[in-house]
Parts: sequence; structure tokens; C-alpha cells
Amino acid sequence: MAKFQLLPGETLIGKGHMTYWHERYNYSGKSDSLSPRVHQVSESTKVYVTNRRVFCAHFPTGMEYFNWPLEELRGYQRGTRLKFPSVTVLTRDGGQFTFCCVQARQLARWLRQAGLPEVDIDSIVPPMTREEKVRRLPGRIAFYLLGILSLLAVFALPTSWVYDLGLKAGTEQGQRPGAQVQTVQTREDIHTLILANAPATVSPEGLIPCPLARLRDSEQSNRRIHYSSGRRSSRTFQGFDDYRVLPRDPGALDRLWQLLWGGTYNSGYYLKPLEDGTYLCVYLDDCAFLFGEPEELYTGVLRSTDAPEEARMLHAMEAAGYDLDTSFILDMYRHGKVNEFADIAMRGGVWLTGFFIAVYLHVSIQDRKKQPAP
Repeated sequence: MAKFQLLPGETLIGKGHMTYWHERYNYSGKSDSLSPRVHQVSESTKVYVTNRRVFCAHFPTGMEYFNWPLEELRGYQRGTRLKFPSVTVLTRDGGQFTFCCVQARQLARWLRQAGLPEVDIDSIVPPMTREEKVRRLPGRIAFYLLGILSLLAVFALPTSWVYDLGLKAGTEQGQRPGAQVQTVQTREDIHTLILANAPATVSPEGLIPCPLARLRDSEQSNRRIHYSSGRRSSRTFQGFDDYRVLPRDPGALDRLWQLLWGGTYNSGYYLKPLEDGTYLCVYLDDCAFLFGEPEELYTGVLRSTDAPEEARMLHAMEAAGYDLDTSFILDMYRHGKVNEFADIAMRGGVWLTGFFIAVYLHVSIQDRKKQPAP
């Protein structure tokens, strides 16, 4: 432990308490990202600047950190750290000693009075050349493309199943079928249930997908967003349509496009084969098959075909050789269950969680690379 004392003929220019930032070796043996073996710490110190040297010691223990003669110092550089002013003392052998606190401005004034020049770190460590920037360009492009693709992937996730968690069995549309819900087995059951206005369901076996998808909630269709770019001009953004026609034999691009739109269009039509050889069209949430074939489907309500797209699809399926009633559809979707803003917030939360995990892993890997050799 060394205590600062003026040497013969030495003049004190200034002294004060400073926050010293430096790297410190962790002797605990841990080497994860939360406790790397080499990490930055800030400590309270007391700095003395004279006409001959710069002395720094820990406060209050008085342990000496460095005692540099002015002729061994290259100069100092001013900057900011965590919104606070900082001063970095540069030695001629490449050492850097950073002080970050409000008193850093006073330290810069003392060093200037001692005759040290203010230098630019780029004069010591030159900036990247054009060739180095070009060499790093593919990595940066890949990073931004990965970020864009991760956003598309997260916002294409089928999240409707989240809103069905904890949903009890019952007779309401979109619930799990209760004991009073009847199963449609023949075409005669269709007309009987329509007259009785009773809920119905079908078994999940043998469903045949139809080439039509619908927005999961109707309030998202045909959304118009008006915005003004000036006092005399306005523009209109046309939102999604109610339906989207799917290809019967999708190719690679069709499958990719369908995957990206899966988070919005995840309600589809299927033909259910009945026991008498006829078919019934059912409309349900595709999330029913997200975790494999379910034991039972949702409770539905038999309704008439209410859209031209549905009518064209049913007539096309009938022309393809399926014997079905083109006038009725068993609607099993619980409309209005997805809140648009809550859904965006949930997807954003998933993306941010993945982002922080990726950053955590990146920092952990970088810390391991910086560990000194044993």
C-alpha cells in the first residue's frame, strides 16, 4: 500500500475522487456470461495530477493502481460513458485508463495543465479501411436478413390455440363438445339438427382439406388505414381480404407463402365423410391439428353458405366428385376470440424473448473467447 507524497520539487496541480473503469480478473473460477473470468468493474479512486506524474489509488484503502510519469503518457481522450463524461489516459505502450464521473472534466483540465495533449484514439487505433468494411458487409447483411426473417416467422406463428387454453366443454360455438352436443353421422342428421337449432360436431377422422382459407376474425378484413402526408394529400391502405384461395397442389413457393400468412389465415374448410357416403363441409381453426390429430373437434353450428367464395368452393368440390350439400356448413370457429392488439403484443413478447436469449448466448460466447489461457 502506497500513500501519495509530493517529491522534492514536485507541484500538485489537482486531486479528487474519480470512478475508475477497468478490467479485472475473476479468481472465483466461474466462467459464464454473468461472471466471466475477465470483466469490467468500476471502483472509487483518488487521483493526483502533478507536474511530473499521474497517481491513482483505491479509495479508501489507498491501494496503488498506477503511478505514471508524464513522459510515459501519450495523452488523454475525452468522451462519454453511460451519459457521463469520461477521460481515458493513454500510455505510450498501449495502456488505457478510463475515468467516468462528473469530475472527469476537472481531470481533463489538470492533464492539460500538466502538458499532456488531447489525442484521438483513431490516431492510435486507425478506423476500418474500405476493404475491411467490404469484408464485413456480408455478415452485416446476413444479420439484418436474419432479423427480418425472425420477425416474419414470429408473426406467422399460429397463436389461436393460446386463446383456447382453459376453455371448458359446452354447447357454445368453438367450445369443446359437451354431453348435449350431437355428432353428425348422415345427411339426414343435418336437416334434423337445423330444424332443432341444436349444436353439432363431427369426428376428426378422414377430413379432406378444401382450397379456401379465411381470416380468423372478420374485424381484420378490409381494414382501411387513412394517413396524411401533407395538408392537401391523403392516402388509403387496403387491408386483408376475407378469403384466400389455396392451390390444390401447392409448390415450394406456395407453401412458403402459406407459411408466412399462417398467423392470419389459420381458419380453413374441410370435407367430412359421413357414414352414408355423403360429405359435410366444416369450418374450423387449423390450430386443432397443431399438436397432432385431436380426439374431438369443436362444437359447431349448422349455417347456410353466406359468402360467394364459400359457394364457389363447394360447387367446385361437388364437381370434383364429392356428394355434399352445398347449402350448409358446420361452423366450429369461435369468432372474435383473438384481440388484435393483444395478439401483436404476445408475438412481440415472443420475439423480444428470443432476441434477448440470442444476445445472452452471443455475450456468453464472446466472454469465453476472451478468457485467458489456463
